[in-house]
Amino acid sequence: MFNIVSRFQAVANQALTSSVILSALVIVTTLLQLYSTDVWSINSTSVSNIKPTALVKNSFNYGSVNRKPKENSKIQFDIDADLTPLFNWNTKQVFIYLTAEYPGKSEGSSNKVTYWDKIITKPEDAKILLKNQRSKYSVWDIEKSFRGRDAIVKLEWNIQPHIGPLLFGETQTEETFKFAEIQDKKKDKN
Repeated sequence: MFNIVSRFQAVANQALTSSVILSALVIVTTLLQLYSTDVWSINSTSVSNIKPTALVKNSFNYGSVNRKPKENSKIQFDIDADLTPLFNWNTKQVFIYLTAEYPGKSEGSSNKVTYWDKIITKPEDAKILLKNQRSKYSVWDIEKSFRGRDAIVKLEWNIQPHIGPLLFGETQTEETFKFAEIQDKKKDKN
């Protein structure tokens, strides 16, 4: 009745139950710590000095129709942020990204694009001071043009813990800009 297989099964069940309980305690403790430091309302962040540029580029991907040139947008910006409250003993890394949200052409629709991102692995690197930073990504709109539309820029984050669910949020700063007119390369050369 008490052979080696049933003993191994009892030990394995005990180990599995203990690890599930321990993992649940880690997750609850982490969430309580993040809520107590109120990371969902970080207001020590500023995104400013946004300078949009727009060009028409040939793109064989990203929504180009019949290989026609597509409108492309980039921005230049400043960020001053202290994201150290996002780190605790269970944080593996924090993924931050600068997004712009703007209205779509159809009623009630909106578009959201990412211009820049960074992975932060240490709390010492969570204090970010960037001046005249160029966007990491070029942005093509799903529609023909995004000229003249207002966009709201936000610094968003994603905490990736060692144990537990991914946690998403954004800083309490919003900056707006208007998408630029297309730069005429012929005028720039004269």
